[in-house]
Parts: sequence; structure tokens; C-alpha cells
Amino acid sequence: MAVLLRELFPDDPARTELALRLADTCLKGQHPTGLFYETYHAERGAWQGVPGHPERPVIGIAAASCIADRLLALADELGEAGLPNAKYRLAGTRFVDFFLDEQGRFQQPGALHLPGVREPLEPGLAGLQMCFPLARVFAHTGRDRYHKALDALAHSLAALPWGTSWLPSSRHGRDPDSSAALLCGRICLLLAQLAGAATTRAKGASRGRRTARVASGPVDIRDAASVLLPWVYANPRPPAGGGAPMGGIVDSFHRQRLVGAGAEAAFVLAGLASLAPDARARKTLEGFSRLCLDFSDALPLGTAYLAHVRPPAAGGSRLADRRSRTPATVGPVDARRLVAEARYRLAIAAGAGRAPRLD
Repeated sequence: MAVLLRELFPDDPARTELALRLADTCLKGQHPTGLFYETYHAERGAWQGVPGHPERPVIGIAAASCIADRLLALADELGEAGLPNAKYRLAGTRFVDFFLDEQGRFQQPGALHLPGVREPLEPGLAGLQMCFPLARVFAHTGRDRYHKALDALAHSLAALPWGTSWLPSSRHGRDPDSSAALLCGRICLLLAQLAGAATTRAKGASRGRRTARVASGPVDIRDAASVLLPWVYANPRPPAGGGAPMGGIVDSFHRQRLVGAGAEAAFVLAGLASLAPDARARKTLEGFSRLCLDFSDALPLGTAYLAHVRPPAAGGSRLADRRSRTPATVGPVDARRLVAEARYRLAIAAGAGRAPRLD
């Protein structure tokens, strides 16, 4: 929200002050070793870890990476406006540096970590969210240690079983979920963006400018699309009660609901379309992107989920169950979903007619 306030209202001092207050709240959730807590318990007056681990404060790396990335983005925004930004950049850089030892060796993050422990408590693809703050720190510093870490993450992404019937899951041992598929797609776009920037710098090197090396991930665009498209609800028949959810994103194998990630999915699919090797694939991905954005338009911005069919009552017959199903239930507005969807809508608008950028 802090970044959005600065981007949408750069000349409004009151909103800038609010943005800084919001960012300062995030700073208070940083563990001394660099990781970020996401949740604050108001009654206890303490930051707390992810649910399911009441005996110890476990930190989710996906959320922590997002906080670090947004603080670094805010630092960039403030820096361009000539405003103080050092503490936000330092906080984001400290998060990234936590996974590098004194010799610059990189420890790939997992899905969950104990505060101050580099070795993952639980492995999982959610740790690849680290790519985004890492790429920002590398872009700002150009240091080789960050390039090597990015390269390691890119190779981890490429080593996944692309081109098979595999679908990714965010956490080890859990059911596949759309969040992991969207993350894989966003990383593919990020690495393509970095590779494009490297090519531009390489052309400038012949005129005496310094060229920076960047990581690249050899993931086929069609393979990247194949793990995301199965999550897009494309059944033209409306569920019981009406309200066709065409373009909605199924949550997971376990949670049969549609998440309010239409703009994020549209962003990823539009980006993959711009990189597609042939016109047919490009047209297909663009069509699905529009479908997802249309679904997002039909919901209040920030809607967490759409339970498109309520579960039937226990003990009833199958025919009675089908008849008793009630119309779709719109879930609550979630602050994280709201700012994410607003962010991707802005990225899509800024990238109209070309590959959207996740800046």
C-alpha cells in the first residue's frame, strides 16, 4: 500500500506521510537477523509466526520476500523523488544478505524458516519468491555475489519437472496450488526481463559502457504456461445459482474455490504471451489473459476468494445435494490481495501493447 500511495499520489504530502508510516510498521516486524514477520497480534502486542506452529515463531519466506521487495521498491520510488530512503533499502538488503554467508555462499531459502536459521525448516517453491528482492538488490549494486545467488535460483527453477504432468505446490508435501503456478510464471517473466536488460547493456558495452551479468532461466514458455492454464476456470456453463466464473483461478486441489487473483493471472499470461514463440500460442495466452481480467472486473477489488458452490449438507443423497447447492459466496476483502491486484492492474496498464514489467 505504501508503494501504491507513492505511485498514484506522488505530489500529495499527506499520502506520502501515510506511506512512510505504513512502511515503518513493516520495519518493526523485521527480526534482527533480517527476516520479516507478516502478522502482528494486537492483543498480545507481539509479532507472530505462521499458523500451525504455536510452539515457535516460524516465518514464511514468501510473505517475508514480498515485504522486502516492496520496501526496496519504495526506496527506489523515494530515491527518484529525492526523498530519504536509506532505511528501507537497508532493511530489504539485510533480508537478502541473511541467505549469504561471510564468504558470499548462497543458501537457497525454503517455504518456512526459523528466525536466524538459514537452513529451511520446511522446503518448498514459496522460497523462490526470494528472486524478486534479490533482483532489486542486484540491480542497485551490480555485485557479483547477488548475481551468483540469482543464477542459483534460476537453475533451481529450470530443474523443476517442466514439460510433464507435474503441477507445482507452494509447500513441500502439499497439494498443488495456483499460487505456486503464478509464482513460477512471474519468475519466468522476471528472468526474461533481466535477460533483456543484459542484452541492452551488452550492446552498449561496445561503446565503452560496463556490462553486468545477469541470471537467466532456460524454461520454455509453453511449459511455463502449461502449469498455469489448468488453474483457469474456463467452463462456459455457470455453476448452480448462476454467475459464471469464467476466468477465475482455482485455489488448489484441496480448496475448491476461486481466488481473487484475476489481475495477477492476467499479468502473467500477458507477459508469457509476449514471449510466446508462435502466433497460435500468443493468441491463446492473450485470450486467457483477457478472460482472467474480466473475472477480476466482476469482483470487488481485493476479494479474497469466490466460493463458487457451497458444500452440500452432510448425509444427503447425491441428487438432493445437487439441488441444495446455493449460489456463489463472495469472500471478504483481503488487504494483501487488494494491493497485489491493484499493482498488477497498474502493470498491465503501463505495459499496454508490450510485455508488462514487474517494477
